[in-house]
Formats: sequence, structure tokens, C-alpha cells
Amino acid sequence: MPRHMLLFVYILLLLNVSCGRAQLTPAKEAYVDLGSGNTKLILVTYQKDKPALIESKRTAILFKKNMMADKKFPSDIEKQGLATLLQYATEARAAGAVLKGGGATSAFRDADAQYVNQLLDGWSKASGWKLKVLSADEEAEAGYHAMTLLLPELKDSGFIGFDMGGGSCQLLRENEGKLAFYLANFGAVNCSRFAQKTFADKRPELAQSVAAFQQEFMAASELKAWQSKGNVPLVAIGGVVFGFSKLLELKDNMLAEERLRTLESELRTLSAVEIETKYPSTKPYGAEMWSNTVALLAWMDTLNIRAWKILQVEMGAGLGKLEFFK
Repeated sequence: MPRHMLLFVYILLLLNVSCGRAQLTPAKEAYVDLGSGNTKLILVTYQKDKPALIESKRTAILFKKNMMADKKFPSDIEKQGLATLLQYATEARAAGAVLKGGGATSAFRDADAQYVNQLLDGWSKASGWKLKVLSADEEAEAGYHAMTLLLPELKDSGFIGFDMGGGSCQLLRENEGKLAFYLANFGAVNCSRFAQKTFADKRPELAQSVAAFQQEFMAASELKAWQSKGNVPLVAIGGVVFGFSKLLELKDNMLAEERLRTLESELRTLSAVEIETKYPSTKPYGAEMWSNTVALLAWMDTLNIRAWKILQVEMGAGLGKLEFFK
């Protein structure tokens, strides 16, 4: 065979080997989720014929809790936000991931719009992350896709999703091919503020506490349509339920009513400092733990369920489905 033909065959073989290796190497994407109380780095590795592999890391940045009267964040919180984005960009690249971008949620929707746009623009230019304040619709869509990305079998199950973070709470489900969602302004911080306003420094008995929260929730008539009729898979994500999954030893990742009732009776007698001392995983959210335990129990009564299926996944894992990040 002539030398130039041998060279041609050799090049073809190299290309085939390279393409084969490329097909065997899963695509890895990196996202950031700028939540009201936690900022998360999410690495999504797509695998052929398998559910995506999702890794996450979180850093407590209390955007919602520290928002000032002018609807802006203190300078130390701004600096912490940027430092975290820079760190996450470095870690994502080191892991071989492509930086796709990040979504900011409730606290950023509540902040002064012009201020937030300038803040995120500056962070984007400095860190390399493409950032966007998500609408409630976009946050719900990303949360839904994150759940079904981790557990594809959920997609056709008619499940109801529950996503409670620092600034808001969302219910979501797919109905006849369309995503339906309900947004409630009852994240960790607002639940804590509601409890403080309603009960002052006293923590009443559970029945009274749940009744007060539930009355607040049910002020919206739309919630009646979300009540479970039984045999409906109900799964939960978000910072609040994630926190409880770390605090309690759960069987099959099920957060049951009885476990929450037992925990509430203990937390009622402890101060925020005592809660964080006894349960270090609750730092820096000790002040929210009792009120959020009551809130989850109130949601159970509202939705007519007795347990949550906890998924170890963040809303940010589903950002890739949004047009902005494609």
C-alpha cells in the first residue's frame, strides 16, 4: 500500500479512537443556585441510558435574612456572594465541567430590581458565571426538571413536587403535558418572621401553632386543588427539607409526620443557640428550626399527606432546561 494511503488510514483510526473516547466521556455541566439562604454549586454529569449523576455543594449566605430596608444587601454579603462564585468557578473547572450559569431566586426577586441587575452583572463579569434572576415560573420549571432528572420514573407518575427554601415555597406538577405550579411566600425566613409576629417569644402547643400557620396558608383558595387524594407520590426538595434530612436519620429518605412531631416538642424548649449547639448541622439556621418544623407539619395537614419523600437534589440541576442556559 502506498505510503500516503497508510498515512490516511492511520489518521482515520486516530479519529475513530478519539471519537469513541469522546462518546465514552460523559458531558459535565456546572450551575449555581443563588438561594435566599444558601448558594449552591451543582455539577450535572449526563450518562447514556442512565439517570444523570448530580453532585452539589452549598455555602450559607443569608441574603433574605440580611436584606436592608432599601431592598439591598449589605456590602459584606455582596463580597461573600462574589467570593463564593469565584471559588465555585475554580472548583467546577477543576472538575472538568463547563460553566453554564446560575439562577437567583426569591431574595433577588424581592430586592430592588435595578440594584440586583447591576450586582449580578458585576458578579458575572468577575466570575465567568452567566447569571439571571429567575421568575417564579422559571424556578418551578427548573425544580420539576431537577426532580425528573434524578428520578426519570417520576415524570409519568402524576407526582406533586414541594420545594421550600429560604425565601419561598413552591408546589408543582405536570398536568396534561403542562407544568402547573403554586408559589407561596413562606420560605424559612418568612415562616420564622410569621411565628415571631404571631407568638412573640412563646412557643405554644403544636395544635395551636399548626392551626395558625395553616390558616395563613389556606388564605389562598387555590391550595385546595393541591390536596392529595391518596396514592399520589409527593416529593420534596429545597434547603428547608434538605436541612431536616441532615438533622434526622431518615429511613428510605422519608420524612414522616411522627418524626417531625417528636422533634417539634423538643425544639419548643430550646433557644436558637441551644439548637445549634445540640445539632451543629442546623447552623446558622437555629432561629428558624422550630418555626419550619411547624410549617412542614402545617403543609402536611394542608395537603393531606403524612410523609415527604426527600430528594437529594437542588433546583439548580434543572436550570439546563431553561432557554436562557441552553
